[in-house]
Amino acid sequence: MDLLILFWIFSLVFSTALVFCSVFTIVAFTDLESDLVSPIDLTRRLNPMIKLEIGIHTAFFFYLFLNVDYILLFINAILFAFHVYSILNNQHRLSATEVYRVLPSFKKRYIVKTAFYIISFFLYLYWFVSYLINEYSGHHRTTTKKMDWM
Repeated sequence: MDLLILFWIFSLVFSTALVFCSVFTIVAFTDLESDLVSPIDLTRRLNPMIKLEIGIHTAFFFYLFLNVDYILLFINAILFAFHVYSILNNQHRLSATEVYRVLPSFKKRYIVKTAFYIISFFLYLYWFVSYLINEYSGHHRTTTKKMDWM
């Protein structure tokens, strides 16, 4: 099996996990707004999930760095820098006493993150399928340009 196929499969797995974490967080915020969960239960559920999401994205960022994929690294660098900034300023944790005050900003943040992760997932899927078609079709068309950045 080609190593680039494994690269794309791992990229899709990382991206799927990130979409799951961010959608779970948005649903939990919506539950709090609907008064279906208490702030204490929400923070107990979300703080580990937020750490998991940041950990998965950090692992994916360094995975891209080790595979020398600079375009994908650049795409993810902005969100990675935001994660580093939020950790350094201790803004990555939810407090049960302040959850209602920070709820609108956290919800907007996670809606943007979810959109980023979903767009990234479909970009990775497109590039993966494009690679498979270009590499494993019986003949290479001259009009189809290979991804020269890889």
